[in-house]
Amino acid sequence: MCSIARFGGRFLAYYLNECSIPMRVEEIHEPIEVIALFRRGKLSPLKFRWKGRAYRVSRVNGGWNTDEGETRFHHFAVMSDGPDVFELTYNQSTYEWTIEKVSLVG
Repeated sequence: MCSIARFGGRFLAYYLNECSIPMRVEEIHEPIEVIALFRRGKLSPLKFRWKGRAYRVSRVNGGWNTDEGETRFHHFAVMSDGPDVFELTYNQSTYEWTIEKVSLVG
Protein backbone atom coordinates (compact mmCIF):
# COMPACT_ATOMS: atom_id res chain seq x y z
CA MET A 1 0.00 0.00 0.00
CA CYS A 2 1.24 3.48 -0.84
CA SER A 3 1.68 5.94 2.01
CA ILE A 4 2.16 9.70 1.95
CA ALA A 5 4.50 9.27 4.93
CA ARG A 6 6.95 7.33 2.76
CA PHE A 7 7.69 10.59 0.95
CA GLY A 8 8.73 12.22 4.22
CA GLY A 9 5.93 14.78 3.99
CA ARG A 10 7.30 16.13 0.68
CA PHE A 11 5.01 15.26 -2.17
CA LEU A 12 3.52 16.72 -5.32
CA ALA A 13 0.16 16.10 -6.93
CA TYR A 14 1.52 13.27 -9.08
CA TYR A 15 2.61 11.35 -5.98
CA LEU A 16 -0.97 11.46 -4.78
CA ASN A 17 -2.15 10.14 -8.12
CA GLU A 18 0.40 7.28 -8.02
CA CYS A 19 -0.81 6.38 -4.54
CA SER A 20 -4.42 6.21 -5.76
CA ILE A 21 -5.43 8.95 -3.37
CA PRO A 22 -8.55 10.66 -4.76
CA MET A 23 -7.57 13.99 -6.29
CA ARG A 24 -9.37 16.61 -8.36
CA VAL A 25 -7.62 19.37 -10.33
CA GLU A 26 -9.54 22.61 -10.79
CA GLU A 27 -8.47 25.25 -13.31
CA ILE A 28 -8.84 28.66 -11.63
CA HIS A 29 -6.96 31.45 -13.50
CA GLU A 30 -7.91 34.23 -11.03
CA PRO A 31 -5.88 37.20 -9.77
CA ILE A 32 -4.66 36.91 -6.18
CA GLU A 33 -2.71 38.97 -3.66
CA VAL A 34 0.66 37.52 -2.64
CA ILE A 35 3.30 38.36 -0.07
CA ALA A 36 6.59 37.18 -1.51
CA LEU A 37 10.26 37.22 -0.63
CA PHE A 38 12.84 38.41 -3.14
CA ARG A 39 16.28 37.27 -1.95
CA ARG A 40 19.55 36.71 -3.82
CA GLY A 41 17.81 36.87 -7.18
CA LYS A 42 15.15 34.33 -6.20
CA LEU A 43 11.42 34.82 -5.73
CA SER A 44 9.45 32.80 -3.20
CA PRO A 45 5.76 33.20 -2.23
CA LEU A 46 5.11 33.33 1.54
CA LYS A 47 1.35 34.00 1.79
CA PHE A 48 -1.54 34.50 -0.60
CA ARG A 49 -5.15 35.63 -0.40
CA TRP A 50 -7.78 33.89 -2.52
CA LYS A 51 -11.56 34.35 -2.25
CA GLY A 52 -11.18 36.36 0.96
CA ARG A 53 -9.13 33.68 2.73
CA ALA A 54 -5.44 34.00 3.61
CA TYR A 55 -3.17 30.99 3.04
CA ARG A 56 0.29 30.67 4.53
CA VAL A 57 2.69 28.84 2.21
CA SER A 58 4.10 25.99 4.28
CA ARG A 59 6.07 24.42 1.44
CA VAL A 60 7.16 25.30 -2.08
CA ASN A 61 7.17 21.92 -3.86
CA GLY A 62 8.73 23.27 -7.01
CA GLY A 63 9.12 26.17 -9.37
CA TRP A 64 9.58 26.69 -13.09
CA ASN A 65 9.54 29.49 -15.65
CA THR A 66 7.71 29.89 -18.94
CA ASP A 67 7.99 32.59 -21.57
CA GLU A 68 5.24 34.00 -23.77
CA GLY A 69 6.79 36.44 -26.19
CA GLU A 70 8.76 38.92 -24.10
CA THR A 71 6.93 38.06 -20.87
CA ARG A 72 8.39 35.67 -18.31
CA PHE A 73 6.09 33.82 -15.92
CA HIS A 74 7.35 32.30 -12.66
CA HIS A 75 5.25 29.29 -11.57
CA PHE A 76 5.20 27.77 -8.08
CA ALA A 77 3.57 24.59 -6.79
CA VAL A 78 2.85 25.37 -3.13
CA MET A 79 1.11 23.82 -0.17
CA SER A 80 -0.62 25.49 2.74
CA ASP A 81 -1.75 23.76 5.93
CA GLY A 82 -3.48 20.83 4.21
CA PRO A 83 -2.59 18.37 1.45
CA ASP A 84 -3.95 20.52 -1.41
CA VAL A 85 -1.43 21.83 -3.97
CA PHE A 86 -1.83 25.31 -5.50
CA GLU A 87 -0.15 26.56 -8.66
CA LEU A 88 0.67 30.27 -8.31
CA THR A 89 2.06 32.32 -11.19
CA TYR A 90 3.89 35.64 -11.14
CA ASN A 91 3.88 37.76 -14.33
CA GLN A 92 7.23 39.52 -14.46
CA SER A 93 5.96 42.16 -16.92
CA THR A 94 2.80 43.25 -15.07
CA TYR A 95 3.94 42.35 -11.51
CA GLU A 96 0.66 40.46 -11.04
CA TRP A 97 -0.01 37.10 -9.41
CA THR A 98 -2.65 34.55 -10.38
CA ILE A 99 -3.78 31.23 -9.01
CA GLU A 100 -3.79 28.91 -12.01
CA LYS A 101 -4.83 25.55 -10.57
CA VAL A 102 -5.56 23.79 -7.34
CA SER A 103 -5.17 20.03 -6.84
CA LEU A 104 -7.71 19.06 -4.19
CA VAL A 105 -7.14 15.86 -2.23
CA GLY A 106 -10.07 13.77 -1.08
